[in-house]
Parts: sequence; C-alpha cells; structure tokens
Amino acid sequence: MYRHITIALDGSHNANPALIEAVRLAQLSKARLSLVHVISVHDFAIENVGLLDSQALYDEARQQGSQILAEAQQLAQSKGVQAP
Repeated sequence: MYRHITIALDGSHNANPALIEAVRLAQLSKARLSLVHVISVHDFAIENVGLLDSQALYDEARQQGSQILAEAQQLAQSKGVQAP
C-alpha cells in the first residue's frame, strides 16, 4: 500500500489526531514516516506579540518546532514506525 508517508505538523489541536492516523497507516503498511514542522510566521508573531525581534521569533519557532518533531518521533518509534 504505502511505502513512505509525510505528515506536516504545526502543534495545533488537529495535528495530533492526524499524526496518530499517519502512524497507524505507516504501521499497517510498514511504511517509513517523514515528519515535517510547518508554521505561519505571521500567525506565530501575532500569538507571540512580546517577541518583537524577528530573529527571536524565528528562534522561538524553531525551538517549538524541534519539540513538536521530537514528540512525534517518539510516538512513532514507540509504535515501531521508522521516523528518522
């Protein structure tokens, strides 16, 4: 069926059920899973109004993205899914 599944994660409420489904599909078809973090910098800036420095915004976005990807990778690997 599937050999490679890519899922985009943004940390939103809807991203977690999508991740769970992607892991399930990858498990069933023995597919490799690629995890990608996506973000709208404009929306992120509005949510983090205190960070007026654009470099600080990018740094915070990268830090949050790394955390989201690490948690997703841990979930996938706990289910036996390859998610490098």
